[in-house]
Amino acid sequence: MTAVHSQSAPHDVSHNRPRTLASPAELLVLRAADLLAGIDAPEALVARRPDEALERRLHGAEGRAWHRLVDLFSLTPAEADLLALAVAVAAEPALGPAVGRAQGQPHRLLPTEPLIKRLHGHAA
Repeated sequence: MTAVHSQSAPHDVSHNRPRTLASPAELLVLRAADLLAGIDAPEALVARRPDEALERRLHGAEGRAWHRLVDLFSLTPAEADLLALAVAVAAEPALGPAVGRAQGQPHRLLPTEPLIKRLHGHAA
């Protein structure tokens, strides 16, 4: 049996195949993995720009529930980024050690406010 794809299905251009819609948590996991990639110690941590395609998806239909939550609780950008990384670690615990390394505290697997400020370039 072959799968039938509607013509209105979103496509992942890089792989030229239909892309399924992701949950906000899945997008937050992808975003966190991208932001934490290559950070082995706090000294290596610099504010990085998130992947633009991923951010467009998060701000589109796939991230609608996430943005409702941010709006409902009137979160600041720093608070939203902190919660986003905490949700990503909860959804994908394998990110925890990367968070710990980035903070210089391997045992601290959930993000802290100082990490978020440094990771996203928020004002101190």
